[in-house]
Amino acid sequence: EKHDSLRYRLLPYLYSTAYEQYQTGMPMMRALVLEFQDDPNTYDITDQYMLGDNLMVCPVTTSGARSRVVYFPGGTWYDYWTGERYTGKRYVTIACPLEQIPLFVKAGGVIPTQPAMQYVGEKMVDTITLDLYPGGHGTFPLYRDDGHTLSYQQGDYALTRLTVETTAGKDGSALTIPPAACTVGPARPPRPSPPPESPSPSQTAPPRRRAWPAPSTPPAPLVSPDWTSGQQSTSRSPSPS
Repeated sequence: EKHDSLRYRLLPYLYSTAYEQYQTGMPMMRALVLEFQDDPNTYDITDQYMLGDNLMVCPVTTSGARSRVVYFPGGTWYDYWTGERYTGKRYVTIACPLEQIPLFVKAGGVIPTQPAMQYVGEKMVDTITLDLYPGGHGTFPLYRDDGHTLSYQQGDYALTRLTVETTAGKDGSALTIPPAACTVGPARPPRPSPPPESPSPSQTAPPRRRAWPAPSTPPAPLVSPDWTSGQQSTSRSPSPS
């Protein structure tokens, strides 16, 4: 239940990340080496991954385990559940109770959330909460559309580019939202409609007629199947008088 609620609360973050994938091809779930290619420690890690730009997910894959070792790439990281802070480029043993998957946020990240609900559309979403994690610099494109139609292909969507800046020597961060927070972005051209199917020859060709010989020449024998015996029978039309 805890993680079901988290999924719906994170929908603004997940939806925006899906938009990034649609625009750039960058997958939502990313191996650590994709994001931290200069860190050799990430090359062989297969049980942690980035979910979008800011979340690092560390599933527990050992039956009965109540803790696991997590590698933190360079930078500063925060435990999503407790807010505890970790310095990067080191391994840490993390407690992982059964009801809580280890989840961490990169410093400088923005996590947009919405109220919890039981299913999409249960409540009108009129408030988006922005969770800021200080200690770094980052940007996040918050994407929204009507959620029902393909109008986004004609440019009917809102894209708010959030920027987080941390002042040197201070532990706080400032969120910058452009004056035109919601802007209509360029639309991808709609996919062309497939050409209409050509009618089959049977629909366009005129009915075929058998060309019979002239009356002065006896017609050739006609071969027709004998449906009762499974054999072919041969018959000849009567000769013209």
